[in-house]
Amino acid sequence: MKVKKNSGTGKNRPADNKDAIRKKIWENPTVISKLFSDQAWQDFKADDTAHPIPGKDMLDHIHVEMDRQSTARELRVFRKQRTLKVIRYASAAAAVLLVISLSFWQFKRPNVANPAAKFQPVERTSETRDPLWSVVNNDAENIKTVKLPDGSTVGLYAQSSIRYQKAFTAASREVQLHGKAYFAVIQDPSRPFSVYAGGTKTTALGTSFTIDTRAQAYKTTVKLHTGKVMVASANINAVFNNVYLNQQGESFMFDSHTNRTELVKLSEKQTRKAMKATNIRLSDINNIPLNEVIGALADVYKVKINIRKVSLANIQYTGSIDVESETIQEALTLICLINSLHYVAEKDGSYTIYPATTNKSTIK
Repeated sequence: MKVKKNSGTGKNRPADNKDAIRKKIWENPTVISKLFSDQAWQDFKADDTAHPIPGKDMLDHIHVEMDRQSTARELRVFRKQRTLKVIRYASAAAAVLLVISLSFWQFKRPNVANPAAKFQPVERTSETRDPLWSVVNNDAENIKTVKLPDGSTVGLYAQSSIRYQKAFTAASREVQLHGKAYFAVIQDPSRPFSVYAGGTKTTALGTSFTIDTRAQAYKTTVKLHTGKVMVASANINAVFNNVYLNQQGESFMFDSHTNRTELVKLSEKQTRKAMKATNIRLSDINNIPLNEVIGALADVYKVKINIRKVSLANIQYTGSIDVESETIQEALTLICLINSLHYVAEKDGSYTIYPATTNKSTIK
């Protein structure tokens, strides 16, 4: 008996044949119609299969998966809507807070009653763009003397500036101050002299006083040396009542941040310290010969003060000196400003007073 050898390499095995058939059907589904007739398709019964198709389990699985995906979509939509709602609420709250803040700021912001009070700090230029106004800055360490158009004198302290009209009007004399300055005002009852500084308006007819806006933030201090002054609020809606200073050495403080005011009178301690053995009270000097005043200053401040080429005996001085807060240099500056004098600080710690027209090099 002859046995026919299989010359193939395993390509005709049942598993390989099934794979080849599946591949063929996949590449060309129309081959099905060639293998099975229409009648064969109609006679086929699913119950006759050896392995029934899990239709119900598959359907349940599909429904569960569809429900899960639908729930996930609804959750994403809910989270998105909730986020948008929170953003809208937050935006509305921020808008309301902004309106309230702006309203509060507008209420607290000073409304200047006079245009002269708007120029603080004074622009740092030698001349403003307005040809009717002049600006003087003092960036030096020493006090700078400024003569105003009416003849009044200003002692401008370091890091301070003033702005004033080149020609005062027939009804008023107005000055704007940023920093600290001493004012010796020429008397003119028909034209009040007003200084705008730090939310205050200080008015005088003929007197001397010092205004300081640089000592503490938001605070303006007005100190009376001679005469009388009235201090008023420079805001449209006045934040404090008018204050009158009529005692030498009195001072008034206004805090523009809190609208707090304070009227300060000389204490007994200050009065005793300002008293000399000759009964000259530096806190209340009234028509005292200037040479006696200089002598009292030398005693209180413990310094030597020389007088050259000028007689002070015939000069009567009226004013006040706060030895608690003022230095000897500040006291001498104020005295010299009023009386057309100059002083020089010598190397040995003493001071020399001489006429304003005298050059230091000519002093012997």
